[in-house]
Amino acid sequence: MKQKNIALLLFLGILSSFLMADDISAVWLEKQARWKETTYQFQRHAKLSNNKGYYQFSIVQTVPTDKSPARASYLISEPSIWAGFSGLLEALSFKVNGIDLKNIDFEPENFTEFKEEGLAGCSVKLDVDGTLLQLDWYMKDASPLLYGRIRHLDGEIQSLCMELSCGPSSYHFKPKGGVIFSGKYAREVVTPANSYKTSTKRQQLKPEDNWLVYFDESIPQDRRYVGACLFCLEMPKTSKVELLLRDNWVAYTYVFLKPDFKEFEFSLWESVTPHEQESVQGYAKTYWGK
Repeated sequence: MKQKNIALLLFLGILSSFLMADDISAVWLEKQARWKETTYQFQRHAKLSNNKGYYQFSIVQTVPTDKSPARASYLISEPSIWAGFSGLLEALSFKVNGIDLKNIDFEPENFTEFKEEGLAGCSVKLDVDGTLLQLDWYMKDASPLLYGRIRHLDGEIQSLCMELSCGPSSYHFKPKGGVIFSGKYAREVVTPANSYKTSTKRQQLKPEDNWLVYFDESIPQDRRYVGACLFCLEMPKTSKVELLLRDNWVAYTYVFLKPDFKEFEFSLWESVTPHEQESVQGYAKTYWGK
């Protein structure tokens, strides 16, 4: 009898894990302990997770000083520390009609959560001198990608550029600690049809380059190595996309949207463990599929 009860409990436990496997959580947090209120006058942190992983997207605004005005940052603050889009970098920045979104203010009521069939996420509405945008972050059932979506709600868009910053595969470090910022890197990007290597000049992507795997051939796979990382995007809605892959600790991608776009979806992936770039290509093919 006891064996039957144990078997039943094991079965129920396994069934429960399957039923909850694709459960998605998305919530805005007003603050996190490590983000000091003496430094940031405003902060919101979107915690997003499913059975494949988790991310934290943060919008913070600094306290103004005599030397500098308040400045907003759009960050992917977890999970990675030493590579990808999070950790040391300001992952995203935006310019709309020439206005840098680092310079706009935020209203607490503009931060909302949503849940749709197969996905859950967090949104923020942005008023850029009368042009209204909505920035969504969400995860989908059984996908390890972090999805983003820019929606044009109202007003005129003459130009919109999204700048993406990443550390493709960790960094080189000095013997006594500290990042080496240039002089040792061999940044590369592969796409469905092309490859791009380190250059001092911006390189323009081709229309078929609807996902990009960033990596670095010079990074030793020691305990601090992580990467590669992935960026997927809807290329038909862009007017051009440029890469800047210098011998530098940061790689930049500039996405210029067509002014008549209504919605633009993209996605990111990063990891806290090493991944060969070939396996990251598999994530793009499996989970993006556009």
